[in-house]
Amino acid sequence: PSARSLPPPCGDGALSSEKADLCLEAQAGTSRALDTMVRDHIRLVRRLAHRYQRQGTSHEDLVNEGCIGLIRAVRKYDPSHGLPFVPYASWWIKQAMIMFLIQHGQGSISLPIRKVQMLKRLRREEDSWKTLHGDLPTDTQLGDRPGIEPERVASLRRLAPEYVAWEEYLADDLPSDDQ
Repeated sequence: PSARSLPPPCGDGALSSEKADLCLEAQAGTSRALDTMVRDHIRLVRRLAHRYQRQGTSHEDLVNEGCIGLIRAVRKYDPSHGLPFVPYASWWIKQAMIMFLIQHGQGSISLPIRKVQMLKRLRREEDSWKTLHGDLPTDTQLGDRPGIEPERVASLRRLAPEYVAWEEYLADDLPSDDQ
């Protein structure tokens, strides 16, 4: 096709009037419109799922959860606000994937999402400190880092499950060679 026959690009993620109508139809309950919107944006879901795949979950599971987030975005999107659809949908897709990872990665103990995210940040800061200084930081030293409140460090550490390396776990259960 020639360049003149192609529709104008929506580089900012804005929806064409046809897509905006599909969104409104999907909100009204038309399954054909919802199906069309999901098919048109499945590449976005796959791309975002690829980013989170390193978290230990299969790509297919993340795509499924991302599609749930995309469906929610289509149902909640209001084209009259003038917001671009793709960033709006991306937020819902990411939230669905993050919720899935949290629910399936924490075992039987469930924590609020903001606490899990803060625990991840705390672990990253601990790893960074250990790399630079060779030892684990104190609560005060961690509290001095930007974005971490000193009074919350101790309470967050109490919430964090202790992870033991597999080799250490086996070493405790196996008889030693000198026995």
